[in-house]
Amino acid sequence: MIYGDPSAAARSHHRRRALDVIESAFRTGWITGPDHDLRAAQVETAATVGELNGLIRDLAGRTIAESSGPVDLVLPPPIGADDRVVAPPPPARSPGRGIGGFLWVAVAASVLIVAGVSAFVLVGRNTGSDSGSSGGFTRESTAAPSPSHETPTAVPRYALTRPGIAVFKQDFADEFGSGTPVTAVSLFDTYVLVTIPDASFDGNQTWLYRRGDFSKAERSTDERGSVTFDVQDIDEAAIAATLRSAPRRVDVRRPTERMVVVTSHNDGEPAILIDLANKRGDHGDVTTTLAGRVLEVHRATG
Repeated sequence: MIYGDPSAAARSHHRRRALDVIESAFRTGWITGPDHDLRAAQVETAATVGELNGLIRDLAGRTIAESSGPVDLVLPPPIGADDRVVAPPPPARSPGRGIGGFLWVAVAASVLIVAGVSAFVLVGRNTGSDSGSSGGFTRESTAAPSPSHETPTAVPRYALTRPGIAVFKQDFADEFGSGTPVTAVSLFDTYVLVTIPDASFDGNQTWLYRRGDFSKAERSTDERGSVTFDVQDIDEAAIAATLRSAPRRVDVRRPTERMVVVTSHNDGEPAILIDLANKRGDHGDVTTTLAGRVLEVHRATG
């Protein structure tokens, strides 16, 4: 459980603790892939410590032990943020492939690039994505559905870079039209969640953008995200510049996890939250205007 005042605003270290519990439960089979996806998405949008505890209360009391043996079953692929490759167990006669899963991914990727060998794999979830923690932000419910089948040989159209964000903005305009108002945009390393008001049910529709395609994720009637903005007003150059300077600003060295959330701030205007974390457990975030002017800085906490 996460200790503290249940009514306190959820910060990045609170969310990361909740995600750790959910990821551990998923890896050891306590919860399914779809349940994992839904809980993780709700962690990203929870506003208080109490809401986070409600998502992990049934998991935190269990003793979850990681399995040290080989995996005999490839689980259905949940939505992820890093395109982690999960390969079938290698044959016993090939000791060179019996090492850890992540090293096997690296070897497989090298073979694909150098030798041009095609492999069919499944896509997994980034265990580190969270939704940031700026107390002034409005959160919305965004649960991403599991994809069907994907191949890593396809060239991704999007990445959390200046060119990648520009590609997303153009694809959004092509799909929904230029000037379509949105209430929230969450930019991860390999996918985007964007929430659009939908008058057909007087609420919001969240869409998953991945590999150049849009698919429906979840509906919400929550009115907290009523402030709208134009996706085209997001300055990808400003985001890229803040991503470069953020590790120094928040004292998170060598960040391994990044997320950018664009939604309404406590002043009623849209703003950008950039959240960073590293393998040491340091977390910090920077809040800026859409043009990149810094509003808030929360330095690293471990």
